[in-house]
Amino acid sequence: MKSIAAVMGAMLLVTVFPGARDQMKGRLVCQGEYSAVGKDPQGKAKVVKRDAWRMKVTPDGDYSIVVELVTPGPSSSLQERHIFTSAMKPKGFEMSTTIKDGAGIASLKIHCDYGSEQINCAVSGTHSASATLAQKMPYAFFPSAQAPTFDLAWASQMFIVQAERTIGQTTTIPVISIGDGERRNSIKLEVVETQQVEYLGREKIEVLHQEILAHKFRMKAPNAPKSGQDLWMSDSGLLLAITLDAADRKIMLTSYEGPPLTK
Repeated sequence: MKSIAAVMGAMLLVTVFPGARDQMKGRLVCQGEYSAVGKDPQGKAKVVKRDAWRMKVTPDGDYSIVVELVTPGPSSSLQERHIFTSAMKPKGFEMSTTIKDGAGIASLKIHCDYGSEQINCAVSGTHSASATLAQKMPYAFFPSAQAPTFDLAWASQMFIVQAERTIGQTTTIPVISIGDGERRNSIKLEVVETQQVEYLGREKIEVLHQEILAHKFRMKAPNAPKSGQDLWMSDSGLLLAITLDAADRKIMLTSYEGPPLTK
């Protein structure tokens, strides 16, 4: 019998949703898309859409962001919901998935609450389980280390909004995932790695045909190459771009409707 973590990993790799779940009440603030931007083998510009998202302000003042990821086939979809406070600090995460196959329909739901002193997560589906881990913020959450299908743009958002903004200062951010607990059909939360996020100051970057004076960060694992990944964030706390590799590929904000990105 597969463990809960193994089943969760498989479901996060292939997910089918029974329809959009962007039903959270609130006022729409902005919406946009992130895309992978680079060049094809002939050196021509190549843009591949990665997601589409909508940000709302909920009645209690939090930001609720529903993200629809682009998936390989027309019959599948993947959706996440990230909750941030009014100060754009991570507050929670939700995911609901369903897989249809010859054996029927299997479903999985994940709900996590991010506290200043601990993180609480519950998983339900074939089996239900919950776990708590004492961990002071800052920290970041990936659902499964076995299937890192988290939306990269909004996953990176969790790191930079928690990083210190003193030039040259580095913030250590643990990454927490769900694993198998000691008992059958139980889960545990565990720190699977750490990331170092350094604030590099302000830098101009061209996004959506406009020049924006952004906050620049560099993120890397403690034993990673010195370069790491560079990230740029608007004054409002929205990720503008993140480098992917040495080939100058980036994930960038390629569509946006909402308040100005620059002051």
